[in-house]
Amino acid sequence: MTPLIRSLRHHPLRLLMGAAINLGGAATLLVHLH
Repeated sequence: MTPLIRSLRHHPLRLLMGAAINLGGAATLLVHLH
């Protein structure tokens, strides 16, 4: 967990990209469900 947190702290862009991908995946799932 600590290495992951450190990597996220050193690379905030990765965290933002990960959040964007998660949001995009959730949006696509909602669209397909509805």
